[in-house]
Amino acid sequence: MNVKKPSVLSVVICLYTTLCVFYFLPFRLDHKIVLPLLLLSVAALRLQSLPMFCAMIFSAAGDYAGASHNFLVQMSAFALAHISFIVYFSRIVLCGKHCYSVHSLVRSSLYASALFAIAVTVVLPSVKGMVITIGVAVYIVLIVLMFLLAGLTGLPAFQIGALLFVISDTILGWNKFVDRIPYSSYWILIPYFSAQILLFVQAAILHRGRTVRK
Repeated sequence: MNVKKPSVLSVVICLYTTLCVFYFLPFRLDHKIVLPLLLLSVAALRLQSLPMFCAMIFSAAGDYAGASHNFLVQMSAFALAHISFIVYFSRIVLCGKHCYSVHSLVRSSLYASALFAIAVTVVLPSVKGMVITIGVAVYIVLIVLMFLLAGLTGLPAFQIGALLFVISDTILGWNKFVDRIPYSSYWILIPYFSAQILLFVQAAILHRGRTVRK
C-alpha cells in the first residue's frame, strides 16, 4: 500500500504550530518567541520571493527586539516587515490575476480609513516622546497601507491575515500606551502567530500554482 508523504507545506505548518505552542509553555528559554518566525523565514526561501522572505525575517528580528524590551528597534523591524508585505501585495495587485471589484475597493478603503482614524485619535495621543511619536505615526501609515493592499489582492487568506496582524498591533499599542490589558501576551500573540501563518500559506499556494503552470 502506498503511503502518501506529507507535503513540505504541511510539515512547515505542523512545526510552526508546535513552536507557537512551545512559546506559551512554562519552559524557560531566552528569546524562544523568535523560533516560529525563524522557521517561516527559512521556509520562505523556497518561495523564491524576496519580499516575503524579508517580511518573515524582519518579523523575527522584531520578535527578538521585543523580547529584549527594545521597543524602538522592535517597531522599526516590523515597519520593514510591513514594507515587505506592501511590496509583495502590490505585485499581486498590479499583475491583475486576482481582480478586485469596485465594492471590495470601497470596502477596503473604508476599513483602512476607520483603522487609521482609530489609531490616530486613540493610540497616538497617548504616546510619549517625539521620536517614538513620529515612529508610531509612520508605523500606523504603513500598517494601514499593508491592510489596504491585502484587501485589494482579493485573496481571503491575505485579507484575514492582514486583519489579524492589525488586531495584534492594535492590542499591543493599547497595552503599551493607553492601558494595561490582562493576559496581554495571549491577546497580542495568538492573532499575530495566526496572521503570519495565513500570510505564509497563501504565498506558498500562489508559488505552487506558478510552479505548476510553468
